[in-house]
Amino acid sequence: MGHFQGVHQLVLAVAAAVLQLADQAHQLGMQAEDAGVVASLLAHAGDLAFHVVAHLLHHFFDAAGAHTATVAAAVAPAPVHGFALAGEVILTAGAFESPRVLMLSGIGPADHLAKHEIAPVLDLPVGNNLIDHLLIGIVYTSRQLIPTQNAYATEGCAFLRSTPERPDCDIEISFAKEPHFAPEASDGLPRYTIIPGITKPKSRGTVRLTSDGLDAPLEIDPNYFADPADMACMIRAVRLSREIGAQSALEEWNAGEFFPGVDTESDEAIEAYVRKDVSTWFHPVGTCRMGIGDDAVVDSQLRVRGIEGLRVADAAIMPDIVGVNTNAASTMIGWHAAELFLRE
Repeated sequence: MGHFQGVHQLVLAVAAAVLQLADQAHQLGMQAEDAGVVASLLAHAGDLAFHVVAHLLHHFFDAAGAHTATVAAAVAPAPVHGFALAGEVILTAGAFESPRVLMLSGIGPADHLAKHEIAPVLDLPVGNNLIDHLLIGIVYTSRQLIPTQNAYATEGCAFLRSTPERPDCDIEISFAKEPHFAPEASDGLPRYTIIPGITKPKSRGTVRLTSDGLDAPLEIDPNYFADPADMACMIRAVRLSREIGAQSALEEWNAGEFFPGVDTESDEAIEAYVRKDVSTWFHPVGTCRMGIGDDAVVDSQLRVRGIEGLRVADAAIMPDIVGVNTNAASTMIGWHAAELFLRE
């Protein structure tokens, strides 16, 4: 429930921000629709039902033959209700759900849509280019008790290059006072974790539908380590983390590596450990890629290519993943999008 409570709080915060923006637009003599702001908060039986789904977008041809977007809202099992829109539809459902909305609406890879008996409206590479950060844990037993202050919070991060010639950092190493990504232990000993991860992965995955149903599970294939360079970088990140763990500054704390253990030393052994225990960093991006080529879903103004009145404004638009946590970049996309809409 904690996750859903957090999402509920986030949605309420977004709603407050949208209402504030609408109020500012009103003070400037504009209608909220003219500002391009649309918000739907949907709840059912006390749980958040974040159903911004395909039936919320209906596409039709106007007299000129151009595609135009309208929007509707529904909370299952209620029927769909349509709403005329004077401005634009702004889709901000994230790197998994924005592709779902578009594909269920007929915007996506035509062959994939046809497989699920969805009439293609626009053949665009929606759901391609899925990118995610990866991390893993190296757990140490502590010589002394670890203070509980700021429990379960990352205490700090380091950014490093996997090779000296790189112009940027492609490794992030975090630190936590608790054991993470390791088997549970019943000995009661205090432990801490050094958490290496890769921030510039080259592998690309996909998000696909499993049916034309609103609530059907998505087929999410992150395609981790499809590019061998990602595993090489992760192995290097593990070795750098162990170098940090062995520093004299941690001598009074370090009672030895608990997991994966000092026997996991060769590249082959580290790779096996990574493949078994690696975790997502929960930073999915890129599935509605912004750009100018055939691999783009939206243009530089966030407009879905080939359709009028529809934009995407979330982490899905990133052409590549940022080399840090994605929260700040996602927030920037939202703020920049709001400024963009207000200027037009």
